Amino acid sequence: MFAVGSAPAQAATSATAAGAAADSPCGWFISSGLAKYNHCDYNRVVIRVSRLIGSDFDKCVGPGVTTLGIHPAVNGAWYAGRTC
Repeated sequence: MFAVGSAPAQAATSATAAGAAADSPCGWFISSGLAKYNHCDYNRVVIRVSRLIGSDFDKCVGPGVTTLGIHPAVNGAWYAGRTC
């Protein structure tokens, strides 16, 4: 019974990620002067965030769009090759 109950929740999460992917490009992008990252899968991953001033850092993101800061202070982000 637990597996049946968890299937709709997983489907809803996948639908949310799919909706975000349709509205924004996957990966790093700029929108309205803000640097953002759209993770188009259902899991949580680590991304590397590049900053113009200060140290780059790793951030765990889930499905959908995450705002990273003002562009060009944040000037890039990419998948770091691992989950979190």
